[in-house]
Amino acid sequence: MRQQATVIDCPAGRLVVGRRHGALVAEWSVSPHGVEAASREDAEAVGLADALRRALAGDESRLPGFPVGAGTAFQRRVWTACRAVPRGRTETYGALAERLGLGRGGARAVGQALRRNPLPVLVPCHRIVAADGQGGYSGDTSGALSEVKRTLLELERSA
Repeated sequence: MRQQATVIDCPAGRLVVGRRHGALVAEWSVSPHGVEAASREDAEAVGLADALRRALAGDESRLPGFPVGAGTAFQRRVWTACRAVPRGRTETYGALAERLGLGRGGARAVGQALRRNPLPVLVPCHRIVAADGQGGYSGDTSGALSEVKRTLLELERSA
């Protein structure tokens, strides 16, 4: 069976690129929200899916061409800052908050913004970790999405 143009299968799971309220989104298939895959006619979604597929294989060169996604001004600011964390590296929520001028006390706000990241991998929120461990992923601290985060971090470290 041929893989759909906007569905990405990788060691971390299945990532589906689609739209919500007209905006591009990508969600792991284990997510309770579930997004429908975009059609092959949606050139922007197909292009994003191709860039995400390449990024998951280690080539992030096409990612900078895509915006961070729909969200509040604060969320977009956090997501943009998150994109500066290099592949294979991590940064704590507190350090990202400090880099944004929020002080370490802004770590919770950073975490909430990352929880609402509509475009994982493009905005590599899996690279932002708790000071005392992995931390959550899309609001999940011990379930399937948390496992996706762990797998993504392992894949990047081993590359």
